[in-house]
Amino acid sequence: MNPKNIDLLSNDAELALVQGDSERCQARIAAVLPLVKSDNQLFAVLPFYQWLSNPAQGWKSVLTAIEQLDPAVKFTWSFDTTKPALERMDAKTQQAAQEFIAFFEGKIDLPTLKARLE
Repeated sequence: MNPKNIDLLSNDAELALVQGDSERCQARIAAVLPLVKSDNQLFAVLPFYQWLSNPAQGWKSVLTAIEQLDPAVKFTWSFDTTKPALERMDAKTQQAAQEFIAFFEGKIDLPTLKARLE
């Protein structure tokens, strides 16, 4: 796999997450995240996947990435394939993940997301 192909690596990270292969997911994200700039939606989506593949690390890195995003970023990422992976997680992680997805889908704004995560 080409280590510079952002789309391919991020898609494989999502596939690995859905398949429950957290090691592969983490490896793909570690390879691609340094290549992604803050004006790309993957700048926040990949830390979201990273957290979902290892919920014990906490979701604060996802929020930090969102706060560093270019304000012009509009999310177009579909989480339909990701949502089944949430079923394997505990209720607290599922709820937080749903709040992040609501933000990414434009259903809530950043202050609302922060309030709901507290």
